[in-house]
Amino acid sequence: MAAKDKAAIQLGLRSLELSFAGPVARSATANHTVTVELVWPRIGIATRSHTRVVKLAGNSLVVSPDDWIGSILLKENVTGKFAIKISISQALTDPEVDELMRKVAKKTVSLIADAVEDGVGGSIGKVAAIPIDYLAALVGSSKWRPVAEATALLNTIEFTETGGCVLTLPLQCPGKFTKTRKSSAGKRDVQQTIIKAGDPNGTAVLFLETL
Repeated sequence: MAAKDKAAIQLGLRSLELSFAGPVARSATANHTVTVELVWPRIGIATRSHTRVVKLAGNSLVVSPDDWIGSILLKENVTGKFAIKISISQALTDPEVDELMRKVAKKTVSLIADAVEDGVGGSIGKVAAIPIDYLAALVGSSKWRPVAEATALLNTIEFTETGGCVLTLPLQCPGKFTKTRKSSAGKRDVQQTIIKAGDPNGTAVLFLETL
């Protein structure tokens, strides 16, 4: 394949907004894992996944273009046609994030292990190559189910030599979420649907830059 069909890319998070952050009420500021997966980024590589933890205030986050450390999601080499998939977890408390980081540190990434040794705060914002479905399996809890996802199909032959582009991705809920509504005495509790699979659930704005 010609050299022009290959590119090194850097992907950053510009903003994130959710309509629904999870079935459990959280404080005004909550943690979420943001997982970005590259699907067939190049020959012989089926996927590349990177996850970081961010804090949303009022279900939204805006990252300054000058805040490279706060926005960076991944750097990878890509060839030809590939896809970018983003997944957002439910709202998580600090102890839940700490639980995740400690379990991941034991099994996978030394970067997070070093952060956990420095304290809970050091784990926030760290980047690791962990698919979101692995997070759920590792912790063994439905609270790691994603509440929002989006996919974009890209092709390196459409990239300019240098520069970047803004990707505005409408998010959808990948599965149904319910809550239990208490019924009157003597009757069974009722499961009430909060959001259905495929329902709109916010927007993610990413900045893709060719290096």
